[in-house]
Amino acid sequence: MAPLVWFITGCSSGIGEALARAVLAQGDQVVATARAPIERLDSLKQAGATVIELDVTASVEAMKAVTDKAIAAYGHIDVVVPNAGHSEATMLEEVTQVLRPIPDIWQRQFAVTFFGVVNVIQCLLPHFRARRSGVIAYTNSVFGHAMSLGAGPYTVSKHAIAGYAKSLAIEVGGFGIKSILFDIGFIRNRFLEHINPNPVEIEEYKPIMEQAFKGVELMKGNQPGDVDKCAGAMITVVKSASQPLAMVPLGTDATLTIRKYASVLTNSCDEWEQASESVDVDGPKQGLWQSVEQYWPL
Repeated sequence: MAPLVWFITGCSSGIGEALARAVLAQGDQVVATARAPIERLDSLKQAGATVIELDVTASVEAMKAVTDKAIAAYGHIDVVVPNAGHSEATMLEEVTQVLRPIPDIWQRQFAVTFFGVVNVIQCLLPHFRARRSGVIAYTNSVFGHAMSLGAGPYTVSKHAIAGYAKSLAIEVGGFGIKSILFDIGFIRNRFLEHINPNPVEIEEYKPIMEQAFKGVELMKGNQPGDVDKCAGAMITVVKSASQPLAMVPLGTDATLTIRKYASVLTNSCDEWEQASESVDVDGPKQGLWQSVEQYWPL
């Protein structure tokens, strides 16, 4: 099997760096990107990666120039991993107060963890379609399903990515493009050290936020996931997934959380089934809805 060419963003640390190293160790080729200074990627360059400076909040035109350069380096790209991350810590009412709007918090969050993902993918989709091949591997979070306390903007962006990934998979699966949504649990890296705290102005929320940050401090260095093992698992899944969409929890904490969430959804369906059925038009299902279970793809 010919070596795969991986395009990975956010490679200066954490999962991105670990994944790039693991991919190179397995004999594949890597285009590793990160924000300036590009010297932060010197060790990956020495390990054999092609390194390119890329700020995922840059214009689409700037991103397109980088992805074109990556394609030119190896002739093609097989796997894209839009990995750059960022977390704004605040209470949601603080962000959306009518009298004190703070749109920059939403903008900072979504610029990286939503548009910084989507725009990289958009730049490579024409290439994947033309080749009738490609893998999009999202380093999403268990918070794409779960709730969080004090990290609402981050959690909202991760839910948005989950919706984007599933919707895009339906659109491009027929072109031979596979989508893998990795729902990653807490990994022992420096991510928690980089959470951006925002001042809390509403008095009622101050003790809640203080408690949330005490929890974060207890998590640091005690996360159950190993970053190198996470990278290895991602490679295994990328090389073995056969369906247009795979949704893969990584970490026992992720698996337990998603199972609990699935249970809550199932229980809600059972609890409110009578109310749900009361909404339907009287009589048999018609047209497309005669086989609704086949209509809604998952």
